Amino acid sequence: FIHYSTECKQYSTDVLVSTILLTLFYKYYKVNFNAMQYLLAGIFGMVLVWSSMPVVFTLFGMGIFWMNKAWKEKNFKQLSKLLLMSGAWLVSFVFYFFMILKKDVDIGSLASYHEQYFFPLVPTSLLEFQQAWELLMSFLKTTLRATVLAQLLGLVLFLSGTFNIWKKNKSILIVLFLPILSCIVASGIELYSLIPRMILFTMPLVLMVLAYGVELLFDKLPKWSIGLLAVVMLLVVINLNTFKYFYQPFQIDEIRPALEYVHEHQAENETVFVHHLGITAFQFYQYHHEDKSNYALKNVTENDWKDDLEKSAVHQKLPCWLILNHMSSQEVNIVLDEFKKYGRIADEFKAKNSSAILISSN
Repeated sequence: FIHYSTECKQYSTDVLVSTILLTLFYKYYKVNFNAMQYLLAGIFGMVLVWSSMPVVFTLFGMGIFWMNKAWKEKNFKQLSKLLLMSGAWLVSFVFYFFMILKKDVDIGSLASYHEQYFFPLVPTSLLEFQQAWELLMSFLKTTLRATVLAQLLGLVLFLSGTFNIWKKNKSILIVLFLPILSCIVASGIELYSLIPRMILFTMPLVLMVLAYGVELLFDKLPKWSIGLLAVVMLLVVINLNTFKYFYQPFQIDEIRPALEYVHEHQAENETVFVHHLGITAFQFYQYHHEDKSNYALKNVTENDWKDDLEKSAVHQKLPCWLILNHMSSQEVNIVLDEFKKYGRIADEFKAKNSSAILISSN
């Protein structure tokens, strides 16, 4: 979550929107709205659809909750207003889908990239069962990190929380679980990816279930075991190895040293090729940073993610500096293999998950 908010990515906004909706839900879920409140809620939801792609799942859960409540109370006047409100949300989403999302859904390479994150709704092999389990656990991993101890404690608390909600007010499960279930179904029909950043919006939902789990254990366990549970929680935090970020920076990758290196060593006849995974960071330091003169490069080609890598390599003038950032070793090798068809590595500089590699003519 911190990673994506420091990079100004939309995924942290997804969490913000989800948290706001959940907060409003817990404040008003026992209230029957008047006509003006339904109008405002309808407009609010229509706007939110355009500010956060997965908010449609959260709105779906809340809409179904209130419809179920009105149906049980036989309050058909309220139900008709709810249908109009939800219909407004749906119309807004349909416009959003066909104007913005549809073109991405139809891109074959994008679907191929996310294939391992599509949920197998009807697993037919051991491999698909394993994939289904891993994707289900990713909702916990995204919130709690991936250490074994964190996952075990998280699973216990999640199951306890589910049981606690069922006992207290089972209809709350609609709000907390339906967004996740509908997200999984959308993934199963290859309309939504369960890649961790795309399910970050479920963090508040998962944390709420875990909180119900903590409440149940603290209510039901004997006094002495509460201290033991607190110790286990502390061990989980220590096991995550995140205390170091109180005294050293939290870094996923660092492109600056690579840019500085090329800035110092780039000759007049050398071009620069920035792979699309590093473009955002590159543009920030190249055009917007207060010390941008330290990172200024010449003869730059900014590779768009839709560009064909093979064609890009053919047309790139050598010698060329490759700026590679935020890439796995496998992705780096794919780029290098393509450029090495036309040249050789003449210089190489590596930083944290970033590199600058000079390809010169054979």
